[in-house]
Parts: sequence; C-alpha cells; structure tokens
Amino acid sequence: VIQGTILLWEQWSGNSHWLSEYEGGYGFINNFTTARAYQYSGIPIANQSQTEGIKLPTFYLPVGQGFYVEVVNDGNIEFNNGQRVFVKEADADDTDPENGSTFLRSAEAIGDSENTEDVFQLIRIEFSTSNGASRRFVLGFGENTTDAFDYGMDGGLITTPPSDDMGSLLNDGQYVIQAFSPITEDKEIDLVFHSSGSHNYSIGAVDIKNIPEGQKIYLKDNFNGYYHDLRNDSAYEFTSEAGTFDNRFQVVFREGSTLSNNDDQLLNALVFVNNQEEKLFVKGLDQKVKNLLLTNTIGQVIKHFKDIENNTLINGISTSDLSSGLYLVNIETENNHSLVKKVIIE
Repeated sequence: VIQGTILLWEQWSGNSHWLSEYEGGYGFINNFTTARAYQYSGIPIANQSQTEGIKLPTFYLPVGQGFYVEVVNDGNIEFNNGQRVFVKEADADDTDPENGSTFLRSAEAIGDSENTEDVFQLIRIEFSTSNGASRRFVLGFGENTTDAFDYGMDGGLITTPPSDDMGSLLNDGQYVIQAFSPITEDKEIDLVFHSSGSHNYSIGAVDIKNIPEGQKIYLKDNFNGYYHDLRNDSAYEFTSEAGTFDNRFQVVFREGSTLSNNDDQLLNALVFVNNQEEKLFVKGLDQKVKNLLLTNTIGQVIKHFKDIENNTLINGISTSDLSSGLYLVNIETENNHSLVKKVIIE
C-alpha cells in the first residue's frame, strides 16, 4: 500500500509558513537503515559546534512525531498497540538507531548511526561541497536483498535533487538508501552526481560496518580512471563542470590500475602558506607540476600557474596580492596525478 519508506520533516530554522521559505529537509527510515536530511549550505543550527548539523532518525518515533509515507496502491494502513514500545528519547545516541527515539523538530544535533539488526554490511558515504552542503547516502549488502528494487529496503528516492548532490542509481532514479545482493569482486555500483559547476567537491566513506577488513572498497572516477580507497581516512577531492553525470562514479570492490592522488606519494606532499613571508610552499614532490590552481570556496580560479619546477615550489610562490580567506590548492603533476589541499591566507 505504501512505498516502504518513512519521511521525517526536520525544521531546523525559520518561522515562515510559505513553502518556498521553509528551512528544513526530509530524513528517511526504512527496514534497512536510516539517513539524515540533505545538509544545505549556511543553514543556522542550534549547536554551531556540531558541523554535521542535522539529526539522524532512529527506528522509534516519539509520541507526537509527525511523518509522511507515499501511498502507491489501494488498501488499508493499520496502526495498533502492538506497534508501541517504551523507548526513551534520552537514550538516543550516535551508535545505534535501536537506542532511543529522535524527535525531528527541534535542532539539537546527534551523530549518524545505522541498523545492524540483520547483520547487513553497510557503507555510509558523504558527498560534500566547498560551500558546506553535504549529502550522506547508504549502500547495504545482504543475503536476502537483490540488486533490483527491494521493497522496504531501498528508499529515499530524490525526484528533485539540489543543484549539487549525489546518490546511488536505481532504475534511473537517485536513492539515499539502497540495498544490494552480497559483495562480489566484479560488483559495480553506479552513482549519480549533480553539479552546479560552482564548487569543489569531495567524496568519502564516513562509516563501514560488518565488512571484513581485507575486502577492498574503491570509488572509481571514470573521468580520469582513478581508484580511491574508501577505507582511506581522506576524501576524494575533485572539480566538475555543471551537469548531471550518471556514468562518472562507481563503487567497486577490486583495485584498478591507477590509484588516486590520495593513495600515492602525493599524500606525503607538504602544502602550506607562510603568512609572514606571504608565500605558498609545496614540498615533497618528486614530479614536475603541470598545473597549479588557487581557487576560492565557491570554485572561482584566482591564480593559475603552468609547468612549475619543484625548486620554484620549494622556494615559495608569492601570495601578497591575495585577499585573506580560505583557498583550495589544486595540483596536477606531469604524470596526471592530482592533489587538492586547503590553505588559509591571513
């Protein structure tokens, strides 16, 4: 009768009754796991020290918590006392949605968690933009789920995505939660990516559960052939022109021939600004730099240097004509390896 996913509206700011001025978003709950709402850039939240901002739903809805479901067929929807259970809101934590209940109206933030009741293997991925927006989506793997649509296990269909967004791809639709058959070496999971072309982007795994340590998990960028190890603590950073891309990124489970910048010797490169000397330094490279771009947080290229010798980078590049603020240093070497680092110019 219903589509299989519960939607919870979280109003984290504002008091307007005009729909276009609502400051909030939908979190998701289904039989597999839960997922928080899309985090928009610049949304004021109650606890400013909590950068992730919004709440992750638990599996228990408090008394008085409103929710939405999509009705897809005729039939009866039943509520009964057997669906009630005594759970305290105060017991909600950041490790297990079975603990406590979460009332999604106030803006007190808690961390992410996931449902492991059925011992699902889980990868929770975060897509972020340089202006602060982010989306977390979940890939799960189990013996009783398939790579096709599984009722109650695949959910969070995004019909009108933000201009910068990402999720898994199923039947040409973008999903926030998707379950699959067990992991195999040749399994490939397609992702859909929306870009405004105005920002820098990053993708990383924020949680991996019940998957053996020896199982390889990579993000594959088909644009340049890079494979980024999702077990790596660093995120994969990249730029893009505007558009929707359903064939650029995949999650795969075997290593390719070209590891990304975050998996090779570029991780050891030291990129920093000496604000007293007003210089940008890059040290520790063993390759010539083909392109070095300085971009601001909205993706605008402020400076572009070509074919730079290592000695020039070691001795420093002047930053005296740059305004104070946060910048991204985008480095591309002669071997087509790339690296993105953040620096602050004062």
